[in-house]
Amino acid sequence: MANYKSNIIILGIDPGLADTGFGLIKKQGNNLKIVDYGSIKTAAKTEMAIRLDEIFKSLNILIKKHQPQVMAVEQLFFC
Repeated sequence: MANYKSNIIILGIDPGLADTGFGLIKKQGNNLKIVDYGSIKTAAKTEMAIRLDEIFKSLNILIKKHQPQVMAVEQLFFC
């Protein structure tokens, strides 16, 4: 793993087509601070391409605003 500075912003994503969750935390030394969190919801009856574009644009806004250095995406699984 790369050697990161002690102050970094981390973006976590819980992917989903209907509801994509996200959380941003700031690591300062050994401390973690919540920066932002929420979800990106898309309408069920909307075309998949449009839904994916909405998610893409919303995540781009978050990335530009907070400029995370690290990102983690949860693996999808279905029961």
